[in-house]
Amino acid sequence: MRNYINIRKDVAKAKPAEELFRQRLAKAWNLKVHYNPDRFIVDFSVTTNDDTNRIVALVEIKVRNFKHDAFPSYFVGIRKFTHGVNYYNATGIPFILGFAWADGVDTFYKYNPKDRDLFVFTHSGRTKQQRDNQDISPVIHIPRELFKIL
Repeated sequence: MRNYINIRKDVAKAKPAEELFRQRLAKAWNLKVHYNPDRFIVDFSVTTNDDTNRIVALVEIKVRNFKHDAFPSYFVGIRKFTHGVNYYNATGIPFILGFAWADGVDTFYKYNPKDRDLFVFTHSGRTKQQRDNQDISPVIHIPRELFKIL
């Protein structure tokens, strides 16, 4: 059975880094970054900095507790990733995957279907601080060199 108390604690612990990423993104791109409802799956909508609030990107943020250059690829659960890709396929709105790292570096990847052959899919996940068996699941590994520093 899933221990939702520990998951809520981990989510709460990640919120400050997520919020800092959101603020940095808004400033760097001169756009507004809005929290999405939980049911939307993807964390943020990025909109124009005017009264139209036209969505220009959807962003999923992951907070990681190690340096940005510790591994040759970054991974995220396939479920989260495919939701973003499905929104992109249905709307044409760019899907961005962002990472806030323990060394203070923020990185992002703008999904491009042409990169698909570079992705590696494994059944792995959170192994060092595994909360329960649900932390091991299908994940996508995206090569670090596809990410840009914010």
